[in-house]
Amino acid sequence: MKLKIEIGNDTVLAGALPTAVTDFNTGQPKLDVVTGEPTYAVSLIILADDGAELLVCKVPGMPRGITVGAAVTVENLVATPWEVGGKSGVAFRASKITAVGPVGRKEANPDRGGSS
Repeated sequence: MKLKIEIGNDTVLAGALPTAVTDFNTGQPKLDVVTGEPTYAVSLIILADDGAELLVCKVPGMPRGITVGAAVTVENLVATPWEVGGKSGVAFRASKITAVGPVGRKEANPDRGGSS
């Protein structure tokens, strides 16, 4: 079951630079099943009136312009509960994460998979 998350007017910040998601067994980049693009993980800080939440969200394609601490918009955020081998959690995915402005410290370098 996928649960759609509405962020509304909450502030969303990038908590870290995007990182490439790799297949655990092969070490190869994990490709999105819908778009075929490489998948990236972005740490997000969601600031609401009643507190903050930190989550890691996967997104197809390298989000451009994301810097640590930058405000971002998140499109089509969904949460998917999972359970494997007695362990459980929630996976977060979005169709797109976009930087709102140039606030922040470092931008990811897509050619090197890290900071520039």
